[in-house]
Amino acid sequence: MIDVHVVTSSNRALYAKELDSFFKWRHRIYVDERRWREASPDGRERDQFDTDSATYLLGLDEGELVAGSRLIPTSHPHLLSEVFPHLCAVRGVLRAPDVAEWTRMFVVPGRRERAGHEVAGEMCCALMEYALSENIRQFGGIQETYFLTRWQHYGWHVTPLGLPEEVDGTWSVAAYFDATEEALEGVRRATGIHGSLIVRRGHPRPFVADEDPEIATRRHAA
Repeated sequence: MIDVHVVTSSNRALYAKELDSFFKWRHRIYVDERRWREASPDGRERDQFDTDSATYLLGLDEGELVAGSRLIPTSHPHLLSEVFPHLCAVRGVLRAPDVAEWTRMFVVPGRRERAGHEVAGEMCCALMEYALSENIRQFGGIQETYFLTRWQHYGWHVTPLGLPEEVDGTWSVAAYFDATEEALEGVRRATGIHGSLIVRRGHPRPFVADEDPEIATRRHAA
């Protein structure tokens, strides 16, 4: 089973090698394999959302990077708000400090399935665990529609923001998931995982600031 390390602007110095591997794998997958973007001269895929506001979840197996993902507070510029707002034509673009956009999720080739556990399932389990531990209310973004059966299998409550459209040759939909204890139990049950997968080294920055006035107002109203 993998360990999923939380990397933010405040502890990334501890993960220089792993982050470099993460960006290299992103280039191999999103440039070489999927051809979503033009090749970068340094062989690393980054975009305008790889800022200090990004949180990275790095799946490591005995120190080797085998999976990765990125979370961005939707109160900051993010992929749906800046590039694909038309995918949110029904409900509108979500913007809140406790709602996270989930992007750049991948598993390296050769580790996309293995005996006992599927790495992608482990990453989804860790993601839901992390969301709950960080007071994230919802997370999501552009979802390829063929993943909807996976979310149903996990028992996750899915809220689409618009209708499916073809994006880079794949039918996709903007959708978010509720972060709840029931959702964590569902994905753990579906993947056969028990216990925590999340590792925090150093002092990763909290995803949701406790003093955020929008969050405080919402909690007071509740």
